[in-house]
Amino acid sequence: MKKFVVLVLAFCMLLSLVAVASAESDIVVAYMAKNTVDAFHATLNGAAKEALDALKEDGTIKDWQLYDGLTDPITQVNLIEDAINNGANFVVFLPA
Repeated sequence: MKKFVVLVLAFCMLLSLVAVASAESDIVVAYMAKNTVDAFHATLNGAAKEALDALKEDGTIKDWQLYDGLTDPITQVNLIEDAINNGANFVVFLPA
């Protein structure tokens, strides 16, 4: 339940960027999923995809990318580094 609350808060923070985003935003979001295979996280990932696609479509964010953490903390740390190196300036993180 705590992870769900954190996810909701992260999306609220992301949506608050609407007020400060320009028409052509430079915001790149990295969505770090715990995994992409179990039913619970597949549901969360689907909701995140819909929300992030909508933000991209209306110009609030420039782009977003899904990273699969494979339920492994070490993999997640490496993927966060990759996301930052790939230009992400906002990370939605579901820890393993």
